[in-house]
Amino acid sequence: MPYRTFRIYTFRLLFLLQVAFLFSSCVKEDMEECTSDFQLIVNILDKEYSNADELPEIVTRAIAPSFDDYVDHFGYELVCVNTARTLPYSTQSNISVDDSSLSIPINDWYEGSYRITAWGNYPSNTQAPLGCSLNSEELADEDIYFCLDTIQFSQDTSSAECFLYRTKGKLIIFVENLTDSVYAITANISSVYGYVNQNFEYGQATDISKTSYSSFQNLTVIESKVSPTPEGQFSAVSLTFYSRNTGEPFYTSPPIEVTIRRNEITLLGVALIEGGTASEIKVWIENRWETVQYIDITE
Repeated sequence: MPYRTFRIYTFRLLFLLQVAFLFSSCVKEDMEECTSDFQLIVNILDKEYSNADELPEIVTRAIAPSFDDYVDHFGYELVCVNTARTLPYSTQSNISVDDSSLSIPINDWYEGSYRITAWGNYPSNTQAPLGCSLNSEELADEDIYFCLDTIQFSQDTSSAECFLYRTKGKLIIFVENLTDSVYAITANISSVYGYVNQNFEYGQATDISKTSYSSFQNLTVIESKVSPTPEGQFSAVSLTFYSRNTGEPFYTSPPIEVTIRRNEITLLGVALIEGGTASEIKVWIENRWETVQYIDITE
């Protein structure tokens, strides 16, 4: 073979090898290697409330097995710690999985450390939210979950895990000796956080209320997902009872100071004496009921 022809074949072979290399290996950017078959495993850390073991037997305990029992909508953003390269905000809605975790394929990534910000049950589909108004009309009854963590993407492993934390607590109010004359009860709750930002920092203290109707639920047990009490303060809870005959409120209990904590259950008990002439208000404190108010009332 002539030398010139040999050189041509050699150059062609080298060119084809380079092309094959580009299509069979990772593209490098800032010395960070990428791959296309990495999995982000999302877990629910706060399934049961942290003080569940300290509550009386009247509180029903149930730990659901599947991820979608806790989170129906999931959104996340990944930012490379070293280069600030951001993967586009991605979401999944109407989640249906039988497993206890959610597995998400990540196709466009580079090896390195990533800061992940993720929201569960926050309905943002277009961009990563800077924060969440916990008590807005659409989110008042939602259990909002959040994750802020640093995870590692590496060719030595096929997956990385992140864990979602509950942002709210739960307030459960037991009403004893309730008669048919009451058709609605409003729980008035003052001084709770109204906002949590993308750094998992709470702020914007606010007051909220929730009205429960006998036509839709049993008023002897009222449950509300409530954001935490501001640090170093108390929240105040009062109940307003509405008469079925007049449709008007006939009694509002004095405010009771409580501390609502993230991922904890707060219990209140209100005992209406027969005839509606008095009420006893109890708070579950240190594994026992403690009467904090006993008031004469008239309808």
